[in-house]
Amino acid sequence: TARSYYYLLQYDRTCGEAFREKWTLGVASKPGTGGPFCTLSAGERRASKRHSVLKSVGSPFDAPDADLVIRSEDGVDFRVHRCIITLASPKILDSTVPVAEAMSSSNGTTRVPVHMMQECSVVVDNLLRLCYPERHPLSMNADVYLDVLAAARRYQLSKAEQILRGSWPYFARKDQLRFYFAAAERGWKEEAKQCARQLAQGPMASLMHTAYT
Repeated sequence: TARSYYYLLQYDRTCGEAFREKWTLGVASKPGTGGPFCTLSAGERRASKRHSVLKSVGSPFDAPDADLVIRSEDGVDFRVHRCIITLASPKILDSTVPVAEAMSSSNGTTRVPVHMMQECSVVVDNLLRLCYPERHPLSMNADVYLDVLAAARRYQLSKAEQILRGSWPYFARKDQLRFYFAAAERGWKEEAKQCARQLAQGPMASLMHTAYT
């Protein structure tokens, strides 16, 4: 709400540089218009790209009968089944870049297409696991979670986005301010309200009362 946003701006002014080192507040805008509620600082954006590269991929992305390779931007190959990927999102192959062909691991002679995604291997691994009928990953940290969520929306993986949205409270509880803005930017009103309520009950609430009452 406008009131919540006003309080956050007041909090920004009170905390000064310690707050702005991590966040740059922007003008609130209606979701879908392209105007962000907040943006990460340059240092934070660099840090978010430093997910460690996967040294190897495990099941199910080493299947010998895979007929498609998804390659992450840091060069890790995920052998997947086209039928599963296209069922998860008919648009995903249109949104990735066909770059080459790779040898099939089943016989060493059949070539399979390779499509590159713009995300790093850690994000791709978590995203693809949400497409497969297996246990969904929850071991990711908040940075990876938000990157996976952004990728799910980019590739129109609606089921993956639904699963991630259900896990929102688990990840948001440790960084309510950051997730408040993330929810607001996506137009997720209930999740934004939950974060705002937690912020109102936390240390920020005491600071607001002291500084502005």
